[in-house]
Amino acid sequence: MSDSPAAPAATDARRPFRSDVLTVEPFALLGTRCAQEHITFPARDLCPTCHCADVTTVALAGTGTLHTFSEVHQAPPGVDVPYLLGWVDLVEGCRVLARIADGDHHPRIGDPVRCRPTIFTAPDATTGVGFEFEVIRDAHQ
Repeated sequence: MSDSPAAPAATDARRPFRSDVLTVEPFALLGTRCAQEHITFPARDLCPTCHCADVTTVALAGTGTLHTFSEVHQAPPGVDVPYLLGWVDLVEGCRVLARIADGDHHPRIGDPVRCRPTIFTAPDATTGVGFEFEVIRDAHQ
């Protein structure tokens, strides 16, 4: 019997962290469109706007505008801080709460953003593909 710690879970870049929220190949956020054309994220069985149960799962474009954001300084163990958390208004008309990448361009309210895949680790050390938004760099040139 070995006293060495267990090896961390292997990253599976083909497995979505939550299969009801996104697909990996092709990468896309999943929402629903109801019979009245309301778009919701994440996908739901019932439209929260009109309460219609006639909904279809749709792939979302993953682009939009940064509505607002905040720098987070406290998080559960294993989550690096600080990080940016923001509301993004997708082109389809729904709003998504997600991590905002702080890369070459520090985000500003109103910036155009796009969704990109990222690897997340759960508290049990399992990993999977999740998502975050990044500022569309071309918009700053």
